[in-house]
Amino acid sequence: MKFGAVFPACEIGTDSIVVCEFAQAAEPLGYSAHGCSDVG
Repeated sequence: MKFGAVFPACEIGTDSIVVCEFAQAAEPLGYSAHGCSDVG
C-alpha cells in the first residue's frame, strides 16, 4: 500500500522552494506520492 500527501497550495502558496520543502518533509514520514488539488 502506498500513502500520499496532498499539497495545500491555497494555504501555503505556489513558491517552488516551499513545494520542494513540503515534498522533502513528507518523504521521511513514509509518503510515496504527492498530489495537489485544483480547487479554487
